[in-house]
Amino acid sequence: MNRYLKSALAGAAFGLAAMLVPALAVTLLGRDTANYRNIGQVGIAATSTDNNVTATPSGTINTAYQVTQGFTYVGTVATIGDAIKLPSTLTFFSPTNIDASMTVYITNHTANSMNVFPFSASEGISNAGTALANGSALAVAAHNSVQCTSSSAAARWFCIIG
Repeated sequence: MNRYLKSALAGAAFGLAAMLVPALAVTLLGRDTANYRNIGQVGIAATSTDNNVTATPSGTINTAYQVTQGFTYVGTVATIGDAIKLPSTLTFFSPTNIDASMTVYITNHTANSMNVFPFSASEGISNAGTALANGSALAVAAHNSVQCTSSSAAARWFCIIG
């Protein structure tokens, strides 16, 4: 009888464990969307998209449309110089001794040139190796795209227009 009870108890424990495994299973493939700035997919980089953005008319570093996604498609630039601004290079949740970075893509699919500002006057943009003054805008010509990668240590965006 004792052996029977031990066997039944072991069987019940095994059955309970088998039922819990699917609830505790780890997903190895797919996307991590717990943080909108941290989206990844195994094998291919996945980027969140902001479509058909209107650049802020006569935008300044303080009033320009704030980029919040990995890819921003600008569909309206009413007049030359309307603006958007990049995310901050300094607001990463990483240890302070690590140079964190992110990359954003911006497409100006309009007939007018637009300005792209850094997040604040204490941050800057470099274009193809040429550093602009902190707080200065980068002009992105009509029907052009720009790829910008940030450096939190330098408080600067490194951009390539093409």
